[in-house]
Amino acid sequence: MCVAEPTAHPSRAYCSPQRWESDSALGDESIHLQDRQMKKQQVKGRYEEAKGKVKEVSGHVVGNEKLEVEGKLQKNAGKVQADIGDAKKKIKKNS
Repeated sequence: MCVAEPTAHPSRAYCSPQRWESDSALGDESIHLQDRQMKKQQVKGRYEEAKGKVKEVSGHVVGNEKLEVEGKLQKNAGKVQADIGDAKKKIKKNS
């Protein structure tokens, strides 16, 4: 069981490292943390992909080739990041 830190906001709780070792739910908590990290990577990737698409279209509309290319690169980098998160999720699901 975690306890609220006296100096923190009442809704925030923490577990001391000694408590982690004795906590039987540690395995479940670490699994949830990995899931959040995968989802976070997927969301960040999709966000970068969307920002890149906006840059790409903006560059095309105003005739700025540099901005258009920059947008394509950012969009593709975001797609790769999201795909990595998707692949990790599939691997985890099949394990």
